[in-house]
Amino acid sequence: MEPSRTLRVLVGAVGADPLSPLEIVVPEGKYRTLETFVELASELESTQFVREGMKVSLRMSFHASVEDSDPNQVSAFVRIGDHEINLGKGSAAAEPRLPPADQIRAFLLMLRFFVLEKEGTFFMKVRSILARRIDLPEVRSYLKDLQNQFEGKHIRDLFEFGAGVAGGPEVVLSSERELQQWLNGFFYHADAEKRERLKALHQVFPLEVSQVFFVAFMAEKARAVFKLRDLIEVMMGTRDRSLFQVTDKAQQ
Repeated sequence: MEPSRTLRVLVGAVGADPLSPLEIVVPEGKYRTLETFVELASELESTQFVREGMKVSLRMSFHASVEDSDPNQVSAFVRIGDHEINLGKGSAAAEPRLPPADQIRAFLLMLRFFVLEKEGTFFMKVRSILARRIDLPEVRSYLKDLQNQFEGKHIRDLFEFGAGVAGGPEVVLSSERELQQWLNGFFYHADAEKRERLKALHQVFPLEVSQVFFVAFMAEKARAVFKLRDLIEVMMGTRDRSLFQVTDKAQQ
């Protein structure tokens, strides 16, 4: 039988009492995966982009158009909450603010250990090591919030934008699928087809607009990684506290 390790912690909601004890047993192999996750998360945290606060910003102006001279020209839309702005085949001017390209590249290359499904430290795999063994409702809810944060749902609930050619399907550029296209086309793989496809969809929106949001989505994934790392460290006893406080929302 494979050796196992016991992880334990006292869990309390912020500003509430009493505390709930939590204890789980993890096979040695899974424990080693948790250790590797913690180690890599700390390396990610040491990248310059993270150390400087993962700051990106964007200022945009729009010029809508309903002209239909070229049926193959890409049109665009923006949704903010329940409101939609249809730009037609107009234009958008952008002032993106991103850190230097080498900082972004170093951050994304380090983050690949947590976002590529084939990796043993893929965020969802590591989260599942805990989720499958934890029954405490407060912690299960917290882990679910971390999953939502990792998947970018907190951001996408507020804002999304996209493009499409007349008669074709609408492409939500601020989606996880397009984020993966960007990563594989420009960073994780030199996929020329994915590069050209993304460029073709950015006739209204400059590609830099999507890049700001893609980096923001990746920063959100990193924040979820750090919070999961914190929970693991507390349960392993490698932090100077035995209490883990959960909030209603992982992003708080």
